[in-house]
Amino acid sequence: MGDNEHGYIGAVPKQLQYTNQGVLGVNELYNLKNKTPQETKGDFITLDFVAVAGAGGGGGGSFLHGSGTSRGGGGGAGEYLAVDNANTYFKLGTTYAITIGAGGNGATGTSTNNGSGPQGSAGSNTTMANETGTLLTLLGGGGGGGTNTFAHGLAGGTGGSGGGTGGSGGAVAAGAASTASMGVGNAGGTGNTTGNAGFPGHGGGASAAGLPGNTSNTRPNGYFHLETLAGLGQPPARNGFYVDWVLAENSTRGSTLARGGGDSSTSNSAPANTGQGGMGIYGTGTAMNGGSGIVAFRYPKELTITAASATVATATVGDYKITEVTASSGGTVRWD
Repeated sequence: MGDNEHGYIGAVPKQLQYTNQGVLGVNELYNLKNKTPQETKGDFITLDFVAVAGAGGGGGGSFLHGSGTSRGGGGGAGEYLAVDNANTYFKLGTTYAITIGAGGNGATGTSTNNGSGPQGSAGSNTTMANETGTLLTLLGGGGGGGTNTFAHGLAGGTGGSGGGTGGSGGAVAAGAASTASMGVGNAGGTGNTTGNAGFPGHGGGASAAGLPGNTSNTRPNGYFHLETLAGLGQPPARNGFYVDWVLAENSTRGSTLARGGGDSSTSNSAPANTGQGGMGIYGTGTAMNGGSGIVAFRYPKELTITAASATVATATVGDYKITEVTASSGGTVRWD
């Protein structure tokens, strides 16, 4: 069957980003290419990607004589970046080194009378680089703050998102700042200064600053959710992956990357590959660790990705492949 506009005979030709079928003349190819200039840019690949750094661990609490138990602040989320239709980052046939940021360790609180609870450790950076240098660096989240012997809430650490301040019976530091630059993050919350003095601030997350202590919050354990990822849309049917292109493995994941940590007496650390801050802890025991980061790509299904020294999972969903890099310390990927 013919086509009145282009004049070819036979099956309708198709031109996709990395595959063509059918027979077209030189002028027809030129016209079709210029109808969709966003789909080709030299050797660059047009794809979507999401990257999150490791999150900070929760702060340690302390036992305060005459004041009860104070709690450590929540860890800050890892810096978060989502890019739609990226066409200047990744080229065909080029090797890219990826490091997935580890989550920070939760601090161990003290049961010593009037002892100080320490700050949780910061999460590690997530990075991507090629042969010419580093393409991006996303900063690990700050650790949650502790409390000192005078029942003063101590600030958490700065980072992709800042850690929350420790619970306080007196003076209280401000929530730690976000130092995110390439992606997004927010400051941690302050500890409570009125009423029940033991409540700490929550860690900052990608979608909002951390709540102050003892503030009503409908989110579980003080976390903030990312309901969508930078316009990338809500997830379709479950497919076992973390990011919002496919629904998560369980209800605590999905489009809930880079949430700030709250406080809790439980022992559940943040899930791996989410960049979620670790929750602070009561005086005794160890606070929860922050979640490690992740890098995920969505690209045309005609391409093949090859990974070396990295833990990856790839699935084909419609016209795209989705690859998630969940563990890598300088491992590489390339597209062909």
